[in-house]
Amino acid sequence: MKKLLAMALALVMCLGVTTMAWAEEKYDGFTKGETGTNGMDTYSIDVTDQAGLQKAITATDSFGANMVINIKNDITITGEWTPGYLNGYGTNGAGTGVVTVNGNGYKIVGLSSMLFSSVWAGKCGLIVNDLTLENANVEVAKDDSDGPTGVGAFVGFAQAATEITFNNCHLVKSHVEG
Repeated sequence: MKKLLAMALALVMCLGVTTMAWAEEKYDGFTKGETGTNGMDTYSIDVTDQAGLQKAITATDSFGANMVINIKNDITITGEWTPGYLNGYGTNGAGTGVVTVNGNGYKIVGLSSMLFSSVWAGKCGLIVNDLTLENANVEVAKDDSDGPTGVGAFVGFAQAATEITFNNCHLVKSHVEG
């Protein structure tokens, strides 16, 4: 009986460690906050450079929670940029909730593509506050060879989202075509 109890306890401990490791990996660098009005947990992250911003933006596809991205200084993008994609259903079934980007009066300089390519369905939404995009050069399928992709500097294709709000956002010295 003691061996059976010990094995059961060991199994429970292994499952607990595995679950914790998965949670820490999935939300690496994010701090858990309160539950949002949509019933999803909210996590936040502070970003200060291109790598941190890219990591946070590309995590939006299947984050499985609300996300707050706090920009803490001007960020210059060098090289390629992969846009974020807000998917309320998520590619792995863990749909993203509302993503809030707090620019805090700072700017992102030199985007080579949209900040977010699309906002799509479910409980997802996008709120961008106090952010300037400068010297962006966004060109998307001018001949529609990629189908209806949409084009924009902040977001390219907005559809079926719960909310899309831009507060005090600016696009300066930039080119957007598609």
